[in-house]
Amino acid sequence: MTSLVSVFAERLYDLPLSEAIRESLYLFPALNVVHVLAIVLLAGTIAIVDLRLIGLALPEVPISGLSRQLLPLTWLGAVLMVVTGLLLFLPWPRGSTPTPRCRPSWPCWCWRRAMRSCLTPRAAPARRVLGHARAPAPACPALAGIASLLLWAAIIVTGRLIAFIV
Repeated sequence: MTSLVSVFAERLYDLPLSEAIRESLYLFPALNVVHVLAIVLLAGTIAIVDLRLIGLALPEVPISGLSRQLLPLTWLGAVLMVVTGLLLFLPWPRGSTPTPRCRPSWPCWCWRRAMRSCLTPRAAPARRVLGHARAPAPACPALAGIASLLLWAAIIVTGRLIAFIV
């Protein structure tokens, strides 16, 4: 009996766009380069804010202003990463279905946790110092910054492993 996932993978495989990416000499590598650069843009802008929360970077810059300035670049990286990731998945959806060794759901789980941490306000002590340029980062925001850095590292590692293990 054919599973729903297999049927869906077959339909994706048969799409003209999937075939174009699969057959092109340059399209897949170009998508992969844009995908990696998008990851760098997304994770880099988040890392800058996280390092500021930890107190290791830009101590003279208010966290709120830094976050506000980097947010458009962060979203650009996120959108490019998702779009190119889906386009990289299209040519070979059959081989990308979950296996016991490495499930694509791992990066998705990490992504949801990381986005939740990015979109929810930092701890209450952080809100008191957001406007103060030289205030040291309090313990709670520093822990949030460390957790965020670790989570984004997990997203990058597990996401890149999909291409090599699945």
